[in-house]
Amino acid sequence: MEAGADREYLKFISYRSIQELKVTVSDFIKENDISAKDLRFNFAINRRIHNYLRSTSAKTGETKAEIIRRLIEREIDGSNSLH
Repeated sequence: MEAGADREYLKFISYRSIQELKVTVSDFIKENDISAKDLRFNFAINRRIHNYLRSTSAKTGETKAEIIRRLIEREIDGSNSLH
């Protein structure tokens, strides 16, 4: 296989010195590091869920995101977990 040839989940890289190896490994770590920050994503909800979140938010002072996180945490911690 040719040096530098890419595969879907495998990449071959040549290096000529320890310094080049250090740079290569450092670059790999930077490119593949999952930050300790919270992860974000978007999802669609129906009108019923939206109304529930809006109403609960108004009553509790929590944001819709906080309500969703709390419900998911409760599900994870409870016996209704999908695992």
